[in-house]
Amino acid sequence: AHPLYAQVESLGQLWAGDGFDSLLGRERPDLFSYVAPDAGLSPLAQWQNYFLHTHFPTHVLNWVGDRMEMANTLEGRPIFLSRALLEFAQGLPDSFLVRGLQDKAILRKAYASELQAFAFTPKKQFNAPFLACGALGAEFLSGDSLRATGLIDPAQIRRAELQAKDTSDPLAQSFGRIFLQNCLVVQMLDRYLVRRSPPERDLAFEEKFLDERTVTL
Repeated sequence: AHPLYAQVESLGQLWAGDGFDSLLGRERPDLFSYVAPDAGLSPLAQWQNYFLHTHFPTHVLNWVGDRMEMANTLEGRPIFLSRALLEFAQGLPDSFLVRGLQDKAILRKAYASELQAFAFTPKKQFNAPFLACGALGAEFLSGDSLRATGLIDPAQIRRAELQAKDTSDPLAQSFGRIFLQNCLVVQMLDRYLVRRSPPERDLAFEEKFLDERTVTL
């Protein structure tokens, strides 16, 4: 299984609940529309091909990748632009890249002696703060707000909140937080863009923030 499947399964169950299996079944034709099952490619290669045609250009490059990095004058993946490194990675067996639900298998093993337990930690969301856990989450993900928009079932939010607090599975916990973050964005877009109700500016907070940034710089 590709590591992305753990994310698809976890977030899919939070969205669809018991209907996740039927939802995944409906996606099967789309998956195979990119790579024929008899094309001789490994399951990992099929996942990667599907990912590069769907999730990668629409989500990764726009939200969490190149565009956001460029907007903040950051270069996020310079070493991975090397053709030599790309050709080397393409020649590796799947088991070097993925083992079970562990991604970057060979990279983690290569640095395990130096990074020790840290080399095997699950992926995280750039250490960015999860805004759904603060005042914005309390406002936009409250029962009243959810019922007012009618976009998200409050029961889904409650399930995700329990998952986000469960420390027994760090990967599932992270996906629970991501789910809540996504729901928060949906609620905010509905109010600010769809309903055209712009947020009120806190000028005092903005001045304080800018003053602190100036001192830091």
